[in-house]
Amino acid sequence: MEILEILKIINLIPLMKKLLILNDKLFIMRINNKLDEIVYYLINLKPKEKTGLFTGSAGIALFLFYYSRYSRYKQNGSIADNAMEFLSHSVSEIDNDLYHTFCDGISGICWSIQHLIANGFIDNDNAEILEPFDRYLCDQVAYHSSIGNFDFLHGATGTAFYLLKRINNPLVRQTTEDMVNRLFHYKNEENSKYFWKSKFGNDINICLSHGISSICIYLCKVFGVSINKTISYDLLRKSISFLLSQENNSKERKSMFPTFNKDAISLNSRLGWCYGDLGIGMALWHYANAFNDNLMKEKSLDIFEFSSKRKDLTESFVIDAGICHGSAGIASIFKKMYYYTGLEEFKNIALYWLEQTLLMSKHEDGIIGYKSDEKDKSTDLLSGIAGIGLVLLSFLTGEETNWDECLLLS
Repeated sequence: MEILEILKIINLIPLMKKLLILNDKLFIMRINNKLDEIVYYLINLKPKEKTGLFTGSAGIALFLFYYSRYSRYKQNGSIADNAMEFLSHSVSEIDNDLYHTFCDGISGICWSIQHLIANGFIDNDNAEILEPFDRYLCDQVAYHSSIGNFDFLHGATGTAFYLLKRINNPLVRQTTEDMVNRLFHYKNEENSKYFWKSKFGNDINICLSHGISSICIYLCKVFGVSINKTISYDLLRKSISFLLSQENNSKERKSMFPTFNKDAISLNSRLGWCYGDLGIGMALWHYANAFNDNLMKEKSLDIFEFSSKRKDLTESFVIDAGICHGSAGIASIFKKMYYYTGLEEFKNIALYWLEQTLLMSKHEDGIIGYKSDEKDKSTDLLSGIAGIGLVLLSFLTGEETNWDECLLLS
């Protein structure tokens, strides 16, 4: 049955969320062995200078906490103790010239603390750590949105995304309203379509990590908490329309969407979390579910179906295993789409990219064989072994993956 025929069924009945359960004992053993190597390396590592969620100790802590819950070693608490050491390092260094950013700054660390509390890894008492940063982070959202810096990783959007967890604070609520108004103020309009100009790289960035796709997902979440609903909906509808207008309809296309906007030099984009079709497909999926839009759901699934056929590593520009632009990120996205849809096609391609993630451990001078961009050694969540470990672990636990909210997948 074709995927769009299955969609007709999905539209008629409530969506059944389906966990991906591994049955191949040899495959499970290989994953467990790799996880053991990753954990052994990390617990023998001193907390690093960088403390952030995506690029430092907070991300390593997140992985180790999740592993401590799964591991046979959890009874003696040693892995959880190591996780707390990394998290404590992040908190102790949080005032030392850290930026606000979600990628490597305070808002990402605060998100990790909030997430660990919400999921029962650390005590509720730790919530008192978060409150003192509300005003600073609100001020940073106000400043960066006032200069049109809506980057998810390094600008206002990522920090504003975390602050939605603090929405009961009147200051945060007002900041969120102001953020939506600034998005409206800085929008560019073309043929009844909205877009924003980026402060990083290409002038018009449509991707998930730095561009319009992440803004759309943020606005979906803002709409969900009933803030500036009229403006949020207008922004969403017309920015989603802009994303769709960027599709490359060439018969020779390798990807459905370009790396940046349609006027950029290259119309073919990589397969990955950071740039390309998968992020745009995820933005459309969030929008479709926020507004029960079956046509948009169909388009989103069309993008993921097209992407599921891109298995050639060279043509897909996949050269490492990291979450950001490597095989682990791709595996995680397709696993999430299998969870959302139950479509076997997405399960199979998720397992394909999981296998590639294991095979990427091939560099004698890497960290447990892994190198980012085939040159850098990284322990980080976004590009290194902590993130690879989280993805590998997520295929073993048989539980819903909600830590991937930080990647805008949940």
